[in-house]
Formats: sequence, C-alpha cells, structure tokens
Amino acid sequence: MAERPAAADTAPELVPFFESCSVGRLTIPRCVACGEYRWPPRPLCLLCGSSLFEWHEVASYGRVYSWTTTHRSPSVDFAGTVPFTIVVVTLESAANVRMVGRLVSPSPGVETDLSGLSAGARVRARFERLESPHVNVAWELVRPDTEG
Repeated sequence: MAERPAAADTAPELVPFFESCSVGRLTIPRCVACGEYRWPPRPLCLLCGSSLFEWHEVASYGRVYSWTTTHRSPSVDFAGTVPFTIVVVTLESAANVRMVGRLVSPSPGVETDLSGLSAGARVRARFERLESPHVNVAWELVRPDTEG
C-alpha cells in the first residue's frame, strides 16, 4: 500500500496509530511505568499518572462487547454502505482496551452476515483504506471453521 500523508486535522497523538494501520498492524500506546495499555491515547496514564508511553503492536483479535446498526452515514467514507453495524471490541491481548469499528464481511463486496454476532463473539481486525488519508480498523467475525 502506498502511504498517504496524515490529514492536517489528525490529532498528533493518533498519527502513530494511523501509520501502523497503513501497513496492516494494530498498535496502541502502553505506559512505560506500569504497563497499562491506553486507548484512546491520553497525555497521562489513568492508572499511575505517568506521561511516558511507547507504542506496542497487539494481536488483531478481540471479542464483541456491544454493537449497534446505523442507518445514517456519519461521513462520506461510509455513505454507500448504510445500513452498517458498529461493534465495540475488547482486545484479547489488552483486555482493558475497547475499540470501536465497523463490522465487515470477510469477503469484500459481500453483505455482512450478522447471524454469528453476539456478545463475546470473536472478531479479527481488518484494515480499510478510506476516502480520507487514513486506513481505518474494521472488524470481521471469526467463524469457528476459520479460526486462526
């Protein structure tokens, strides 16, 4: 994938996240002092108050915590995809972190099958290029017959 410049309105603390997504890696900041993962990035650790952190790659698997289906697009990036389902995912390798993203089909162009969607369902990150300069994290259900 060719890299595109970060948008001028991108918060500086999110630049490392979008850079790693652009190469298919899921990274989040981790406190140097206590080891607590922080998401979204914050200036201070909520656990110990340290301002020192490093970005760490984490496994791109998680479990569905909650979800909702929306019928209005929040941006031009998703206008042609409504309705779509948004999931809140608890990361397996950083259990204190929950990320939000669109639930997508494992096969591009195929409607997302919601039959396996439930609290606790296993999902895998998928990185999507958007109209904006960013690559976004979306999530796809991991079927028991495709677990990896």
